[in-house]
Amino acid sequence: MLSNSQFVDQLVSGHFIALDFETTGLDPEENEILEIGYVRVVSGKIEERYSQLVNPVQPIPPFIQKLTGISQDDVLNQPALRDVLPDLVRVCAEHPVVMHNAPFDFSFLRAASKRWLSSSALVSSDQILDTLLLSRIFYPFAPSHRLGELAAFFELEVSPTHRALDDAETTAHLVFKILEKCQTIDPAVFHQLLQYMDGAFYGLRFLLTHFAENKPTGLQLLNAEEGPDNIIGQVERKTASEKKQKLSKEEILDYFSSGGKLEKRIPRFESRTPQVEMAQAIATCINRDEILIAEAGTGVGKSLAYLIPFLENANRNAESRFIVATHTKTLQEQLFYKDLPVLESVMPFAFKGVLLKGRSNYICLRRFHSLLDQLHDRISENQKEAILSLLYWLFVTKTGDIEENSSFHTDYEHHIWSMINAGEGLCLKSKCAFEKRCYLQRVRRESKSADVVVVNHSLLFANLTNNQSIIGPFSSLVVDEAHHLEEVASQYLGESLCFSDLAELCQSLYQKRPKRHGLLVAIEDVVKAAILNESVEKEVLKQIKGLIKQTGLVFEAGHQFFTVVENSFFKKETESDEFQKIRFPTADSLFGAVRFEFFTLLGELVTLQKTVKEFLDNNETASWQRSRSAENLTLELMSMLDNMRMLSERLQYFQSIDFSETVVWLERVTQRGNRELVLQAVPLDIASKLANKLYPEIKNGVFTSATLTINSKFDYLLNRWGFNFVAREQFTCQSFGSPFDYDAQMHFLVSDFLPDPRHGNYVFSIATLIKEIILSTRRGTLILFTSFSMLKQVYQILEPAMLEAGLLLLGQGIDGSRSVLLQRFKNNQHSILLGTNSFWEGVDVPGESLEILIITKIPFSVPSDPLVQARSELATNRFGNGFLNYSVPEAIVQFKQGFGRLIRTGRDRGIILMLDHRVVTSQYGRLFLSSVPVEAEIHHNRETLIHRIEDWFLE
Repeated sequence: MLSNSQFVDQLVSGHFIALDFETTGLDPEENEILEIGYVRVVSGKIEERYSQLVNPVQPIPPFIQKLTGISQDDVLNQPALRDVLPDLVRVCAEHPVVMHNAPFDFSFLRAASKRWLSSSALVSSDQILDTLLLSRIFYPFAPSHRLGELAAFFELEVSPTHRALDDAETTAHLVFKILEKCQTIDPAVFHQLLQYMDGAFYGLRFLLTHFAENKPTGLQLLNAEEGPDNIIGQVERKTASEKKQKLSKEEILDYFSSGGKLEKRIPRFESRTPQVEMAQAIATCINRDEILIAEAGTGVGKSLAYLIPFLENANRNAESRFIVATHTKTLQEQLFYKDLPVLESVMPFAFKGVLLKGRSNYICLRRFHSLLDQLHDRISENQKEAILSLLYWLFVTKTGDIEENSSFHTDYEHHIWSMINAGEGLCLKSKCAFEKRCYLQRVRRESKSADVVVVNHSLLFANLTNNQSIIGPFSSLVVDEAHHLEEVASQYLGESLCFSDLAELCQSLYQKRPKRHGLLVAIEDVVKAAILNESVEKEVLKQIKGLIKQTGLVFEAGHQFFTVVENSFFKKETESDEFQKIRFPTADSLFGAVRFEFFTLLGELVTLQKTVKEFLDNNETASWQRSRSAENLTLELMSMLDNMRMLSERLQYFQSIDFSETVVWLERVTQRGNRELVLQAVPLDIASKLANKLYPEIKNGVFTSATLTINSKFDYLLNRWGFNFVAREQFTCQSFGSPFDYDAQMHFLVSDFLPDPRHGNYVFSIATLIKEIILSTRRGTLILFTSFSMLKQVYQILEPAMLEAGLLLLGQGIDGSRSVLLQRFKNNQHSILLGTNSFWEGVDVPGESLEILIITKIPFSVPSDPLVQARSELATNRFGNGFLNYSVPEAIVQFKQGFGRLIRTGRDRGIILMLDHRVVTSQYGRLFLSSVPVEAEIHHNRETLIHRIEDWFLE
């Protein structure tokens, strides 16, 4: 075995083994190694490549066969692991070993070695280096830290196959990149990483120690050059003019016309009539101080169509700063990091733009350093790896926005993030020692003087309820992806409560296992370390003991409340979301069964608030408070007092709401990696709230999306959004068709021979038809479902045939995350992707990777869903038919979103197939068919349908 110095010396001089395994599963005690691959690197060059299949003596799951391409026949005559293991372990003992996600591969190596070798032959974890952890530390701005995506990030030429040798070679190239970067980093970074590393994290400590001993590089620490910025330009706002200067259509046309400003600066820019018309219509609305409701088809280029006239207006009229609100992070980043920089080079004047997010997106330096000061007391050992992914990032980030750091996952590290973000802490503003470097204050300050501020829908509503204190006053508003407006407004104006909210509060204060830690433990240690009178110390520690006890009572009361709720309202767990929501039409229907537990929880929470307040008051001038650590811990406790107050207000909210105007329900959800119950409440009708709160705040604006009309009319969404309460002269509606030639680029087919979707044989019937279509065409295919249960059934029917045909089948919730599935789908031109709700929109796959789009059913919301049920009832009361006046229009909007996935560019070509015959046979079906840009071709039997699809691709 190598010594620590030998390990480092060999590694940094380019001598190591890069090792990877393919396995039959994830558990080293239950599953087996399937393939071994390694490369031996000498002086920075690959000298040896080794690949060996292993007979796992257990069936290879279909998922693994599909992922690796290794079949049962491939391993049938291969050696057993015990026969090749001794040579592998000998090689590993002679060299530093590098793995990507070392805990996984090393666990299999360790388990196999214990099973087949003597204890003296075991490989030490100190000889292992994990490139996953290293890349997470030093490449926080990489899109992802999966091996394949890192290879793409570094533009490494690697094989797309998921095989051990290929992955080992990619890992070796990744080591070169990381070591090369470490040579350029100031040793102070490594010193800080070492300071907060308890435990070895494999061989990482030895490598960091080596670089910490280097001479300083001379780089300026905290001079962020690596990451993105959230500010474009530095133009100060002009003095308001006395008279509004209007825009002319000719000036707007000069940007978009052939030979215009955009064509001169943007390669391959093409003038599009709908884009020009939309931009000019927006200019007219700005001049008239109107709101434009604009449906803009795919390919219009709506972002430039609204950015240019509003930037022109902001330049001419100093008071006309404008806000752009999007629903998705993808569009938000496209606008800020792609569109606005392009316009910087196009516009004949300078402008300033800011990307602004909610305060909990930004790290608070004071809270972070306070956590570092008491790291041992505040978090558990297994949470410290997450801290490592923040340390280097803080040396290089310009923004402090955690969303830019792909190394830190707030969903899984929510407990840590809650202790260090700028949203939940007590802000000291000008009194804070970190005030000059505060990321939140910087971006908010800059946003007040910006011409354009890009936000998301949620922050827009937060600003409205906080008297415009977040974004500041604005006169112009663009709402993109506007079909989500009601959904987001409902969520923001509503409330929710789950056990993890309470548990996180309690565990931040005190946790007994796996060791005593938490804020109260940290305060206890500070008190013990202070020089105090014995009786004073005893009294303070007694108070802390009382706080710990009361924290436990809140935790127990919260657990008891949600346990009784679950036992009272849920009979059993199921996989289907349709059966996981229970509506409470009255207060008695909720509190009748859990009144005692509810008020016990509320009482214990209020008591904890009172006890914490008394502790803070009693110790406000205590001598133990004089250290910096004590001051920061006290501030944290004051922040938690605010959190307790907010939680008790949320509990009281559920007690005080009017159940006739609010939809209240309980549901099982998966959040932060855990399955739990959530109590939800949202306003039944938000139209009047939007009309009273949002529209009076703006002079002019645009609400736009590709899917706003039903049967070419805007009436449905106008009523949902509250424009029926707005004077008709204050807004106008207009549709701007897509520039694509849909008749030439696509064919829309509807099957009229399948069983009714509610029939028991429907799933098998569509699965066999889909299988036949895929095998006869072998084209990239996206299949959209309305439920995961149906998706899973079709997947199971298709899987054997796709495996035999050598076609990649990808299923949402089966084969990886949404981003991974989309990337694999794009990279494999003839693959098949099955998706549910989140795949109906936001999927942009141009070219041959997507040539067939299959919609299995009309995307009706589940009738028993509490919100759907309540809003259907409201529509019935108002219009006489909730189904036609709520469910059908909502489904049409979703249907149009799904329909728009196929044609993304002027060169795309393909087939859309609708398998639900109700669009033909029902009275409401024509509304679906009339809401899309091409005529449907109805097919009454399987043979003519398949022949039509085959012929289309031969044309």
